[in-house]
Amino acid sequence: MSRLLNFLKTLTDFELAQFYKYRYNQFLPGSKDKILSELKERGMDINSLNSYRQNKRMKTESAQCPKCHSNKFYTASEVETIEFMRSTIEVDEYYKTCLVCLFSEEKPENYERHKLVSFFEFLRMRNKTRK
Repeated sequence: MSRLLNFLKTLTDFELAQFYKYRYNQFLPGSKDKILSELKERGMDINSLNSYRQNKRMKTESAQCPKCHSNKFYTASEVETIEFMRSTIEVDEYYKTCLVCLFSEEKPENYERHKLVSFFEFLRMRNKTRK
């Protein structure tokens, strides 16, 4: 069984509806067929997923994605570039990211925020990257 099928089997009906909404168009045709067959196997109609999403809400937990209400996450590692005057450093940043909709609450929406660091913050980050 493929990794996608294994993942789809772990999703609740609510999460599967969210996964279809947020990620379906990102997949290749073969993977789209697997997603559609999982929906069909569970008796979920594509045309009624919007109403299903509105009516079925999971109980609120602190470890839930605020966008799709899933509790399935992974840690994504990305390299951020920090600039101060004429100097630049690269810092490894780790973000908790939702597997269902790929939303990361920890990741800043605006990368310009990283360019506006103080001199001391820049030195602290530079020392952190040298270790």
